[in-house]
Amino acid sequence: MSFSMVSFGDLVTAADLAMKIVQILYYSPRASEDYQDALTELVSLHHELVLISDIIQFDTASGPGELIRHNVAEEVRRCRAEMQRFLDKTKGVAATGVAGVLFKVWWAASEQRELRVLRDAVARRRAALGVLIGSSNLLISTATRDEVRACRETIQELTTTLKPVPHHVVEDMVFIVDPLGDVIRISMIYGLKYEDLHRIIEAYYPEGRAGSRHIKEGLYHPLHSSEGLLSRLSPAGMVLKPGMTLEMSMLLSERANFLEQRRTCPRCKHETKSKPIAQTGWRKCLRCSKLFQVVPDDFNRDCQARIQRSSSLRHGPSKDGPKQHSDDDGVKHFRRIEFFCVEDIPVGS
Repeated sequence: MSFSMVSFGDLVTAADLAMKIVQILYYSPRASEDYQDALTELVSLHHELVLISDIIQFDTASGPGELIRHNVAEEVRRCRAEMQRFLDKTKGVAATGVAGVLFKVWWAASEQRELRVLRDAVARRRAALGVLIGSSNLLISTATRDEVRACRETIQELTTTLKPVPHHVVEDMVFIVDPLGDVIRISMIYGLKYEDLHRIIEAYYPEGRAGSRHIKEGLYHPLHSSEGLLSRLSPAGMVLKPGMTLEMSMLLSERANFLEQRRTCPRCKHETKSKPIAQTGWRKCLRCSKLFQVVPDDFNRDCQARIQRSSSLRHGPSKDGPKQHSDDDGVKHFRRIEFFCVEDIPVGS
């Protein structure tokens, strides 16, 4: 019996349910403390379901035992059931259709008890999946050398994303949604400046972790959400307040034409036909379901100067364009990307 008895249909459906609720809660103007805890669990669950689908690719006949395979399949189905129960809780409150679904979830999310029940249920399912996947190391025993390395990295990434059930939010905290969708909680008890914030974030990203190079070189924007709208905070004028949630938008730059690239996802290179979402300028890729914004090179000189100073973009006379690092720093995992089209790079700058 194959580990793939956990069907891709189950995984995709569960992941889609998680992201459906995440997107609705994330853009709701009435987001509260309970929203943030539930968002943390749901985003991590979505990430783990995707990783499980990657692990399946390395499955062999001599992989994990039948009991482990069966239990993983059951936990995935339970994840689906818990999230579907939350959505179905409000049947009859609104009509069917996209607008109806949005209204149903907003209505349910306004009930703190329902949201806490969902958060705790998802946390239990994630914890169970973490134990089961950790026990499935046997699946790599007969894989090739390259498959062994890739699968171990996948399992290790899954392990590092697991967190305990969130506790009550402490008022003197700032919350950072990092490039991978995880939440970093930083105390403000002794005051906090932007320079301190950068050093703390950098400490969370050891060399080799996806996004570590971009963070070390300062290639990111802190974004603040207020009443459903995103605003970019400048280091000079940043004022941090207790309870504030910031999201990190990663900066990429490449010699490219803005008009040709404005709809192309910088992660998977898929050209999306979707219209910009409610957040001005941002698009959601229809393939990888993540957010991106393509920006012309004259849009923000400060950002361009920061990118040009970093080692991630070397200027020179090469006809092939700027020299890039040999690795992509895990770009495919970044939750939100600002892609700057550099159409005219001065030689020797």
